[in-house]
Amino acid sequence: MPNEFQPKVKGRLLDDGVSMFLEGGRVFEGWQDLSITKNIESIAHGFTFSYDNKFDDLKTQWPIKPGEKVSINIGTERVITGRIDRLDVDFSADSRSISVSGRSLAGDLVDCSVSGAKEFENITIVNLARELVAPYKLQVFTSVESKTLDKFALKPGETVFQALDRAARVAGFFWISTREGNIRLTRAARARATSQIHQDVNMLSGSIGFDESERFSQVTVIGQRSGLDNFPGTDATQATGTSFDRGVTRFRPFVKIAESSVDSAQAKESAGWETSNRIARGMTVKIETQGWRQADGSLWGINQLIRIKSNILGIDTELLSSAVEQTKSSTGGTITNLTLVRKDSFKSEPEFAKDDDLLSLLGGG
Repeated sequence: MPNEFQPKVKGRLLDDGVSMFLEGGRVFEGWQDLSITKNIESIAHGFTFSYDNKFDDLKTQWPIKPGEKVSINIGTERVITGRIDRLDVDFSADSRSISVSGRSLAGDLVDCSVSGAKEFENITIVNLARELVAPYKLQVFTSVESKTLDKFALKPGETVFQALDRAARVAGFFWISTREGNIRLTRAARARATSQIHQDVNMLSGSIGFDESERFSQVTVIGQRSGLDNFPGTDATQATGTSFDRGVTRFRPFVKIAESSVDSAQAKESAGWETSNRIARGMTVKIETQGWRQADGSLWGINQLIRIKSNILGIDTELLSSAVEQTKSSTGGTITNLTLVRKDSFKSEPEFAKDDDLLSLLGGG
């Protein structure tokens, strides 16, 4: 039966039923409470599903096992391909419940340490990723022109994702999971969401938080690299790059030693990435909206520019969605929780404008 929150596009009802497909063709639906999470800063998406019904005659255990590969669909749309990490089953005289949680296939890259060659030379970020993820049978895609790293050394004990993330940050890129469970190298998007979120229209709740403690007026990255014939002299031995956050009006310098071999151009890109990430952590907007979909029927997603308007929060601007959680409960229906940051966050820029800083709006300024 359709309900008042079931989405429509041109009068057509959309299916928001959530299905878990197991290998072998088994399908589980009808979950009462669930959460599906995606985050720009995490290569693996997550899910948690639960079912509780004291009236069901569940006399046998459901054939769901930790480690099993699953596909998660919202309606007919695949949203996660992953594995079950955890299974909890409980029963009593008047209760039957099951809870399942897991992550996309890239979860193994978050957990497992690097192995094999300890140092690479003249390798692109994408080819480095293909080398490191080959044992996990994952494919590597890119939405950007992959940069070449002159040298990249693996650190003892670091995870595959830590190595991939370190390599991507040199060029101002980041990694995301695809719907099929593979990984993609990308950058902060310029694509806009098809819907806006307004306080008195489709915003259920909202909050904004500021933290200036980790922002600096200028960030300088210093790196060392071996001398090369085409990079002689100072540039070969003392690569330096600087980025400026004009929203920090007092003198607050920060110097960081590059985590891998860089030239001056890469040091500058790394400084821009470091500045933008600190800006992102310095201002966070959280919005709760009814339903999972935009006006055109597409799901709210990460890495989208979304216009947010709220008089109470003092916002009327485009922000970048850095995290999305789609939830369903027996009491709240379907809800999307968005975490948003400045739209120039997660970009590698030499300078970040003061005018884009929402901090200037505090107090009606």
